[in-house]
This record gives sequence, structure tokens and C-alpha cells, in this order.
Amino acid sequence: MSSLSFTKLFSSITDSSVWQESDETRLVWITMLAMADPLGRVFAAVPGLSHRARVSLEATQKALEVFLSPDPYSRSEDHDGRRIEKIAGGWRLLNYAIYREMRDDEARKEQNRLAQQRKRKGVSNCVSNSADSQQVSAKSMTVSNVSNSQPPSAQEEVEEEVEVERTNTNTLASTAVAVPAARGKLVCTLPLNQGEHEVFADDVQQWEALYPAVDVRQELRTIKGWALSNPTRRKTKSGIARFVNSWLARSQNNSHSSGGGNGTFKGKSGHSVSEAKRVIQEIEDSYASGDAWDSEAGEIGQGRLPSVCE
Repeated sequence: MSSLSFTKLFSSITDSSVWQESDETRLVWITMLAMADPLGRVFAAVPGLSHRARVSLEATQKALEVFLSPDPYSRSEDHDGRRIEKIAGGWRLLNYAIYREMRDDEARKEQNRLAQQRKRKGVSNCVSNSADSQQVSAKSMTVSNVSNSQPPSAQEEVEEEVEVERTNTNTLASTAVAVPAARGKLVCTLPLNQGEHEVFADDVQQWEALYPAVDVRQELRTIKGWALSNPTRRKTKSGIARFVNSWLARSQNNSHSSGGGNGTFKGKSGHSVSEAKRVIQEIEDSYASGDAWDSEAGEIGQGRLPSVCE
């Protein structure tokens, strides 16, 4: 992920020798200034630079030859007037650090103020978290020293920006692999058409509250057995929750209609294989027809799901 950076464009560029070059060369130079990172590096291939600058590949190559060559009319005697050098993956702007250090007074004062404010805040946090009076005294002296410190150099500012960029990248990476919040002990896994769905203790507790007449753990074992026996009919990651809820709701209703008091639907407990097949077929038919499970009715078109409070 690329980071945003900026480059100050001095008005004196119009008096430089590079401004005497062709339009395409000037455009490539401005493009490289805009692409440079805080260390003055431009990472690109020649075709990529050509595309960014919106000039032809030939014009881009000619411009790079000009920047890599000595310039007797350059205002800077460093590097014999050369403007760039080749590095792995691109080029480095040779005088980038010099121009970066040329900041106007107001901008430097504002940046110094913010930098010292951050240092004071960091020291203050350390002091407030310490129980040792000697450490408190030492850190208080540090605060005083910070207020009298010299403004950070341009190199320190560059290093700080690079560190911030690295921190942001690490933060994004850690966020991408963040582990979900704890959901209790792992109870079982249900095979899916791709991978497995993990069922935790919190899930079981929630289902037991919603379907009090059902032996939820036994039904989960039955669902797993069905999935193992029917690999071509396993559910997707996004559809497994709906399938389990439909299964448990039907078990709840059938338990009441059959007069069972132990909360076990006999069809899914192995008492009647044909009845279990019928229920599974009804669930899959409701998926195929696009009907949504009605949590108030308990099942599609009939019955009622008993309230947890009843």
C-alpha cells in the first residue's frame, strides 16, 4: 500500500537549467518530484513513469538521459549537476534532501511546536503511570529539557515520517488478521462445502434459549452426521447459520406436536430415518423456493415458535 507524500515546488525552478529543456523533459521532472517518497526515491519502471507523466516512452527515456548527465549550467555543483542516480527499482533525486530542508520560517515553527507537544505528552504519560517518586522527578526534568531542545533537523523529520509510514503499514496488516472476540469453548465443527464452521459454547447457549425443547448438542451431532453422509449437499459458510436455525426450529415444533417432553425430535435422534429425510427435504425446498424462515411462525406457513418466556 503506497503512502501519500508531498514535495515543495519552489518558484525558482523557472530560473533553473532544467526549465530550459523541452516540454516533455520538464513534465517528466515535475512528475518525478510528485512521485518521490520522503527520502527522494522514485520507484517505477520507464514505461510506468512514461504513463504517469503522460508523455511518450521515447521522450521519457530522453528526459532520464538528461537527468543522469552532468549539467555545466546547473546552479548546484554537487554531483556535477546531475539530478538523479539509478537505484534498485527506480531512481533517487540527488538534491532532494537539500531542498527539503529549505522550509519557510512559519512552517518550521509550526512543525517544531507540534513535535515538542508530542514529546511532552509522551513524557507526561510515563510520569503519570510511575509510582516511584525518583522516576517522577527525573521525568519532570526531561519535560523541562524537551522544552529547551533544539528544533529537529530535516533528516530527523524524514526519519520520523518514514517511521510513521512503517507504523501505519504494520497497523493495517495487524488489523487484517485480527482474531475475533472469544466466544467460549469450541463445542464442535460442522462440515461445509468448503472448510468447516466452528460452533462455540456461546452459540449453543443462544440456541438453547431460543429452542428450550430441543437437545441442541444432540441435534448438532445429527447435523454433522448428515453433512458427513451427504458431502454434495453441504451448506456454504454464509448459509450454515440459517440451515442450523431452521433445523432446530423444526425440531422445536415437532417436539411439541409429538408430545415429547425431553426436547428431542425423534426424527433427528434416529427413531425415524424417513421422518428425518422428510424434514431435511422440507428445509431444502424452502431454500429453493426463496422463502425466508419466519421466526414468529416457527416454520413456513404454519405453527408457532413458543416464546422463551412461556
